[in-house]
Amino acid sequence: MRILEDDFKCGQYWLEYSPENMDDFSTFNNEIINSFFLFTQNFIVPYSVNVSISTFDSYWFPDETFAEYHLTLDKPHIKTSIDRTGAIEKTVSEISAQEIEKLLFNIQQQSNTGSLIGISRISCLAGLYFLPKKTKDTTFVLYTGSGGANHSKKKRPIFEGIGIEAPLSTFGDIWAPIEVFFEHGYENIELKLILNWDLYSKHNKQGFLMLKKALEVLIRNSWKNEMPKDIFS
Repeated sequence: MRILEDDFKCGQYWLEYSPENMDDFSTFNNEIINSFFLFTQNFIVPYSVNVSISTFDSYWFPDETFAEYHLTLDKPHIKTSIDRTGAIEKTVSEISAQEIEKLLFNIQQQSNTGSLIGISRISCLAGLYFLPKKTKDTTFVLYTGSGGANHSKKKRPIFEGIGIEAPLSTFGDIWAPIEVFFEHGYENIELKLILNWDLYSKHNKQGFLMLKKALEVLIRNSWKNEMPKDIFS
């Protein structure tokens, strides 16, 4: 299997969510959690996530980062190579909406500030990324660089024939196939995706279909396609 990593040239995509009712901060804040797991279901199993906790002003715009947490699955082989300098590290048995909600609730209960406290950002840069088709192969060949005669080949494992685990400690020289960022904007929530491999880009028809289906789940739940170029064209 040929997977090309090409220095962020595979694509970037955006969606936005703006609630109809702006009076309920708790519901609006929970949307960033729920949407993250709506998008990743059947597509990515997060191995680690970065969660930024912020205070919010009267317009629900994050005005100060309260704390940043790095949640990592309690699995022996999962040692991510992600830069998490300054984050509070926490090992969990599973990365779930309930785990993040519990983290937020505990921080809110322990805080002495009178400000609104919520989640301003959830990002996933490591996990099990499902392959377009199940395969019996135990490894795949990753081509790094710009392709052509000068690229280098590196063999990487496939997890139980269903997906690629990346980046782990042995993956220190490559990026994750796709970087996922959910974050608060001004009166909305924004999703940004960065494709680092062609696994889910238009170069891979079946992989691109998986990405479209994951985005369509959000669109059916009131997210809007605000991309500079329509991903569905």
